[in-house]
Amino acid sequence: MAVPRVLRQIERDVLAMVQSIWGPQNSEDDVNFTDEGEAILWVRDRNGDAVMFMSLTNLAEWHQDGSLSAAELAEQVRGPLPPDA
Repeated sequence: MAVPRVLRQIERDVLAMVQSIWGPQNSEDDVNFTDEGEAILWVRDRNGDAVMFMSLTNLAEWHQDGSLSAAELAEQVRGPLPPDA
């Protein structure tokens, strides 16, 4: 893993969505960085179990450039949760 860097605002926005859906146990301290500088996170449920791996960078950039709508971004962040959760 690469040296940590400060998250960009768009990445923090995705992390905030993760926290609102999955819980505050998913913190900025849990974010790792690839050698290419991509911010990645093992998302944990409220019991502390890892439920999915997420690239905050990709999701943030895809949302910013219009490749993902707000609804599609929320669906990606929600992952295996049922839509009504």
